[in-house]
Amino acid sequence: MRSIGYFNIQKSEEDAELVEQKFNDFCIYNLHQMVQIFPDNFSGKNVKGSDGFQSAIHFLNENKGGYLFVIPNTLHLGNDLEEVARNILYIVDTGASVSCYDEKFPDPIQNAVQFLGVSNVSLTRSQNIKKAMRARALEGKPMGRPPYGYKVVGDTGQLQIVSEESRVVELIFRLFTKENMGLRLIAEYLNERKIKTRRNARWNIVSIREILKNSVYIGTYSRLGVSRTNVHTPIISGEMFKAAQDIRDSRKPFGRVRNITNYLLSGFLICGYCGNTMIGSTKTQRWKRSDQKRVHRQYRYYQCQSKTGQSMCNYHTWKADLLDQTVLGQLKYVVLDKLKQQGGYTVSEVSNGSETMSAKERNAYRRFVNAMLVVSKGQGNFMVLKRALEELDLSRKKSESVSDIDTDSVMNDWDSFNDETLKAILNTEVKQVRVMDTKVELISKFA
Repeated sequence: MRSIGYFNIQKSEEDAELVEQKFNDFCIYNLHQMVQIFPDNFSGKNVKGSDGFQSAIHFLNENKGGYLFVIPNTLHLGNDLEEVARNILYIVDTGASVSCYDEKFPDPIQNAVQFLGVSNVSLTRSQNIKKAMRARALEGKPMGRPPYGYKVVGDTGQLQIVSEESRVVELIFRLFTKENMGLRLIAEYLNERKIKTRRNARWNIVSIREILKNSVYIGTYSRLGVSRTNVHTPIISGEMFKAAQDIRDSRKPFGRVRNITNYLLSGFLICGYCGNTMIGSTKTQRWKRSDQKRVHRQYRYYQCQSKTGQSMCNYHTWKADLLDQTVLGQLKYVVLDKLKQQGGYTVSEVSNGSETMSAKERNAYRRFVNAMLVVSKGQGNFMVLKRALEELDLSRKKSESVSDIDTDSVMNDWDSFNDETLKAILNTEVKQVRVMDTKVELISKFA
């Protein structure tokens, strides 16, 4: 592979000549063709604005064709996880791949997590804890709460079968592999028969999924990269477990990325029948046309979370666009009433406020860090990271000023208000939206 090197000598503990030699050795060892090196020598914080980095990006954009962008480590791409992640995506967008010549952590995302760490987390302390936990895992001793179907007994800390729970585990695997039932139907089956979880709660798709993917039920204990077989009595056979994994793999949607920011009413909707949250859901319908061409169409809905996760409510659903229009139509007249009573709608009433924005930003940043950790473990791709950064950017975006809202603008321009403005007005006026099959009720914060 053709490779270009980039480094910032201010970020290196070695001189430029040694860094270049290591890049050369990396290319020789991996049978890469060394094309060019782009050095930087600056102490500023903005890597993307530096001459060397921009020259490297310009080279990649001018010479399309699968280059490898090689760095000593990710400290050369930024001072924190966010800057490094953005610069990695910036490079990847040119069609290039990124690698570190660090032997222990060549993957750039793993390297970033290792060298930069996660805010407020001590990597040294974390590594010491993991070392102790790994030693316990090597002995096949469980850590934390034992999985459903087992209990921990004696000083040895070994797992022992709980007969009543094990029968439920067997039932779940049998329904999934033999009866071809999905997760939701299995949850309904158990809940209808008053079979409870260990916490005396109803079953949901998450708890069913966790059981079906856990190799503990074939006598294998896995933790922290350590896997030991035959350390306790299995509940199901290896053949049935493999069959379950094959079914799970066949049902996984390829390339699916969940984007929760597309649903304007997220966080406001409650089911008028069970009182639980209604969530946005995207469904894809695929079919083959008469000319044999495969086509698909996406449909967006809001539906009761209880039906989705816990099978404790009937199927109550609204098309997203229709429910958005219905709620916004009612909200429009709430604003008009206030304008009539007060003569204006001030910025303070529709602003998200700094506290709300900072909370949103903290949550979005937490999800970004989690995305970094997921990708570093090979459980996600760059698209997962890109989506997390887009959500972080959205959380930092202030609502547009709407201090000049008047009756004419509401009457004539309401449909052109952007989502940030509408969300701000919703946050100001609406506590909840109670949704029934034929009726939608706005519950005011001032009622």
